[in-house]
Amino acid sequence: MRRLISAVLFAFIACGPVDPIDQPGSEICNNQRDDDGDQKVDCADPTCLADPACAIPMGGGGGGVDFDAGFDAGIDAGIDAGIDAGIDAGIDAGIDAGIDAGIDAGVDAGVDAGFDAGFDAGPQRETNCTDGNDNDLDGRTDCLDSDCVGFGTEVCNDGLDNTCDHAIDCGDPKCTGASACAALVDGKPCLTNTQCAGGKCDTELATGYPNGRCTNLTTCNPTAQTGCNGGLCLAGTTFNTCVERCTGTGLGVTGRCRAGYSCRDADLISTNANNYCFPLCTTDTECAGADGGYGCNPWSTRCGRKDQGLAKYGAACTASSQCETGLCATGTSWPGGYCAGFCRGDQPGCAADGACAFFASYGDNVGGCFDRCTTPPVLGNTQCRNSYQCRARGAATFCACGVTGEVCGAGTDCCSGVCSGTSCT
Repeated sequence: MRRLISAVLFAFIACGPVDPIDQPGSEICNNQRDDDGDQKVDCADPTCLADPACAIPMGGGGGGVDFDAGFDAGIDAGIDAGIDAGIDAGIDAGIDAGIDAGIDAGVDAGVDAGFDAGFDAGPQRETNCTDGNDNDLDGRTDCLDSDCVGFGTEVCNDGLDNTCDHAIDCGDPKCTGASACAALVDGKPCLTNTQCAGGKCDTELATGYPNGRCTNLTTCNPTAQTGCNGGLCLAGTTFNTCVERCTGTGLGVTGRCRAGYSCRDADLISTNANNYCFPLCTTDTECAGADGGYGCNPWSTRCGRKDQGLAKYGAACTASSQCETGLCATGTSWPGGYCAGFCRGDQPGCAADGACAFFASYGDNVGGCFDRCTTPPVLGNTQCRNSYQCRARGAATFCACGVTGEVCGAGTDCCSGVCSGTSCT
């Protein structure tokens, strides 16, 4: 159809309007003769426009124009050009999009992998051993993390164990010769006598006092409170000792005791401001160089061998050297002698066989450890040795002799040795 329309249009344009005298069919359109006498031959005669012999060839020979072929070629060329342009544009866009997507995916994957690896592995070590934070995310903080042992620099006057070797300030050999460790006042950590203003260091090795304690070489005057270097002069049986002062329980913002010490009031008079820091360790970390069998002895609350094989709580004694606690209580309240020890009031606890009796009314933070029992009061209780019964004192239950008014069955149940009816007198 397109070919016929094209041929008609072409002939109309080339030959002009159809002659009305021509009779269709009178001209033979392919014999090169003027059959109808209008002086027009074959396809030049308008009557031959529709004759198949006069169809305009669409390509090939004859010099005509093949519109179908051009149309088809145009479509093909357009499609090809479109495909090529589309491919090129698609490739460019794909490359750009691919690069962007690749970068984004790579960054995301890197961040995720880095976070996971960092969370799992964390820093190679605890980066700060005194900040209270778990810096390497291994569940251990500061000196509880083995990374901190021996790591960093010991600050010699901050009261902290900066290198986690359990040695603090001038009680750490790393501070030997440091200017901060000269003329130390009473109670400060020390290693040698020359570090102390009072001329004497009660070293941990010799006395069991955690990280040592500066004190006086010459006896002081407890009445006049002279002869000390910032400390309290505490009266003794043969020698008066300078000790570090503390306030109340020693747990406040000021007047605190350092690690391994607890605030004690020896005369139990809370109004005369004579509390002092008493050596009382509770963990191995408070003892310099704690390792294996060396550390905080739970009976004596001193640093040294953790069990010397001596008599434990409640055992009969005549001298403190016989007791693992380092204390033999004697007198009418302790018939036959009694091995006793000390405990902290804010974290009451004794060795396995002991009970901590603490009375906050005393105004300090030190209680006593005694032989623990479980069923008070039971006369003839086999948990306690002779002259002692299982009795409740405050929040503790331990073996003790009966004081005035407490139940008894015989004089041996009473501290006084006298049982009047069923009560000690």
